[in-house]
Amino acid sequence: MTETAVPSKASTIVHWVAVVFLFLMVAQPTFDNTRALMTGALVMGDVQIDVTAGKMALHIIAMIVGWVGLGLFFQRKKLGAYLSIVSHVLGLTAVATQTPELFDAMPMAAVGVFFVILLVVTLGPTQAFKGQYA
Repeated sequence: MTETAVPSKASTIVHWVAVVFLFLMVAQPTFDNTRALMTGALVMGDVQIDVTAGKMALHIIAMIVGWVGLGLFFQRKKLGAYLSIVSHVLGLTAVATQTPELFDAMPMAAVGVFFVILLVVTLGPTQAFKGQYA
């Protein structure tokens, strides 16, 4: 029989906090993208952009990669953390190439702070508790 190490209480708490943050970071754009596809308008603050499925293609790919990453991170896989980062870079690329008007609703400093938080949430647990993540 093989023995599996029981995660420490601290690593379990940190892991679940990170999972909740990643869930929120994936769920919010999912709702926005789904609403945009159904209504034909992507809304962020005072900015409204008319969109089509073709214009939202990279947004949708980023959303799918984000959910896969969240699922893998939930299972304590490092690949999940990396996919979560990649999905948000894809989302930023989608905004820059397909819907650049969204940058009018969000200052670049906010984008920078978001990515710092994303890196801390995804890579923090995997580095602090290396033995817990495969």
